[in-house]
Amino acid sequence: ADFSAVDMIILTERVKYAEAAYREVHWLCEDSGTKLFDMYGLDEIEVHRDIDKCTGLRQDQWLDLTKPYDAVCFEVMDTFFFPPAGGDRFIARPRFEKLYRDLREAKKDVFFSMRKSYPEEPQRKAVADFAGVGTDDSCIIKREGEDLSFRKLKDMLPGKKILYIGTGLVNECIVPRYYGIDTYRAVPILYDCLAPIVPEELRSSDFDEGFEGRVKEAIEKADVISFDIFDTVLHRSLPAPSDVFVMMEQGGGVPEGFAHDRVAAELSLVNPDIFEIYEELGRRLGLDKAEADRLREFEFETEKTVLKVRGPVAGLIEYARGKGKTVVLTSDMYYPEALMRELLDDTGITGYEAVFVSCDYKKNKMSGLFDEVRQFAEDFVSGSGIAEGNEPAILHIGDNRTADKDAAKAAGMDAVHIPAAIETAMTHGWDVSVYKASGFSEKSLVGLAVSKAFADPFRTPDMMELGMRDRLVRYADSVVGPLTSGFITWIVSLLHEEPDYDGVLFFARDGYLPYLVYRHVAEHMELPPAYYFYSSRKASFHTVEDMDEQIERAVDLGKQFGLAADEMLEKIFDIKGENIIPMEEDELTASFIRKQSAERSRRAEMARTGYLKYAAGLGMKEGGKYLVTDFISSGTTYKQLLWMPYELKGVFFGTRNETEAAKYKFDWYLRGENDTLMRNYVELESYYCSPEPSMTMISEEGEPVFAEERRTPEELEEFKLVAERTLAFAEEYFDKLNKKAELVRPAIPEEMFAADGFHDVQRVAYEDWGGKTIRSRAYDRFNFIK
Repeated sequence: ADFSAVDMIILTERVKYAEAAYREVHWLCEDSGTKLFDMYGLDEIEVHRDIDKCTGLRQDQWLDLTKPYDAVCFEVMDTFFFPPAGGDRFIARPRFEKLYRDLREAKKDVFFSMRKSYPEEPQRKAVADFAGVGTDDSCIIKREGEDLSFRKLKDMLPGKKILYIGTGLVNECIVPRYYGIDTYRAVPILYDCLAPIVPEELRSSDFDEGFEGRVKEAIEKADVISFDIFDTVLHRSLPAPSDVFVMMEQGGGVPEGFAHDRVAAELSLVNPDIFEIYEELGRRLGLDKAEADRLREFEFETEKTVLKVRGPVAGLIEYARGKGKTVVLTSDMYYPEALMRELLDDTGITGYEAVFVSCDYKKNKMSGLFDEVRQFAEDFVSGSGIAEGNEPAILHIGDNRTADKDAAKAAGMDAVHIPAAIETAMTHGWDVSVYKASGFSEKSLVGLAVSKAFADPFRTPDMMELGMRDRLVRYADSVVGPLTSGFITWIVSLLHEEPDYDGVLFFARDGYLPYLVYRHVAEHMELPPAYYFYSSRKASFHTVEDMDEQIERAVDLGKQFGLAADEMLEKIFDIKGENIIPMEEDELTASFIRKQSAERSRRAEMARTGYLKYAAGLGMKEGGKYLVTDFISSGTTYKQLLWMPYELKGVFFGTRNETEAAKYKFDWYLRGENDTLMRNYVELESYYCSPEPSMTMISEEGEPVFAEERRTPEELEEFKLVAERTLAFAEEYFDKLNKKAELVRPAIPEEMFAADGFHDVQRVAYEDWGGKTIRSRAYDRFNFIK
């Protein structure tokens, strides 16, 4: 579009869509000099230029930030407070708690704005309990609409300059500016700081294929290479550092509210080491030295369980060493050098000459730690052949734009910013997944996926630009692994609600992966045994004696696959040749099938006998109570086996037939507003199949009978790859992070699936009845055949 002849554009989108509209057109307006306003008369370009100035403000800058303002208003939920996992007790974020105390000491007015999407009373009570004030409206702003609450705040303080701090991009960062209220956005997970808006160039920047080469060129030009440690060379399988403390709470053996108190103790000190932190924590909680030491050691061991090497970045250490460079490690951290070296040894990081840690020098990267690195470099390389009088060239590599890049350059060094995995994820569509995760079970699930999917900063984060093998690995790590793990947490929650189940049946073939994961979880928990139960729609269909229901199903399938009446008998009922009573001229298909009732009943009896022998062979007990799982199901196989002498309860990933669900009382996991996975389930179907062919029937002797394998060796190899990665993901998640298998809401894996958009990983998924693939049938339907 050419806007050169346009003087002004006014965006009339609703508030929730205005940001997206701005992102689409603002660059055209700026290129052509066209003014861009919203329907409130706000100059969109100037507003965004203002709030994009800063990529992050550290804790020590927050109070200075508030000096020009007479009043500060905090969003209650997800900004000032966050609820603990699975509880109703609100906890103030320690950094905002400190800012609140500083503001009150500075005689500033402080208000709290309640989120509309969360119940009002718990928010009022949280403010009252924290601030020691009543629950009237004297300091609480009730969100009455996208506009009215901010108008009310402005009218309450005529002539005063107001700052609003919230997490939402539009409703808390853009909208208040319509009323002359300045805003800063709280981004506690990505930056652990205030960041008005993630700059646009970081939100969806194109991947630079030459990035790794340029980093290596910078290494070659330097004499000394300094690497940041956390989120650069090592990173955690958790979204935020403080989640380690929440993890300790999950494991038990720590005081109630430990995570909050641990962060608060650290914030009360300046560049403390871990020993000083626990001295302060012990003083706050009234702990004796032995107990404080136990908790400190527990933290260090917990840290070890979630730390992993960020391989591609750690490989740069070896590259630098191979080029004859001196390597040091530099970190703003509370673990002193001895403990830091222990962590590095534990993860296999070697080849460095020195470690500089802020707690050892009582100064961080922004307040002089890089001066220590420079002094070391000058002393260490004095005899290395650098011309006398020349200073050594130092390069620092790290993930934090402020502490690693800006501070290093201010200290006279070159610097390369390598984004942390969590930053790459959140600037490429995963921000919703990260922010929606609530409670440790969900945060750790997202964190683990991020640590796997975005560990390599030199590989494109765009899934569709990866080769097929890398795409499948990414798909397992960010879709199949998290979804399967989430489903199993739901199964475990159902078993906790009703602990009298005798086992869990995982129907072949779609139950194969969930079966492997549940079996692993059950080994470490007191859970009912798992049974991988051979069955299929076709096999269970043979057991049903209700001829009317069978005829209706057969005719529907015949139409679906274009089968003649005699083909229906052969392919659906498995009745062939001399066992068929011939069809009369002009006889209706339904009448022809009904004539076969004697043979059909005989075969149904044989099938039932076979199923009972098979179930007995598995060890199932008559009259026992069993959960029955499947993937995306209308409950066909499940309801066709309800004649068996067991109490069966169907629990599926999802269903396409809620009417049948109500009739046959089965439940499903994928519910709620997000239905992305349900609408795209065919893409997943291939990877929820076992390596065995489809099963056609259970013999009268109780043995499964398999069809011919139609998948190619290449397809089977791809399935094996995804299955292995999925199981490895689940084992790490349940063994290290979610040991109690606490519930993960389906919205979380759904958001992770949606974050990557189109995946294009599916080659084939076979339908039991027809011999035609689900993919080809779906594509036929839309005349979209590849």
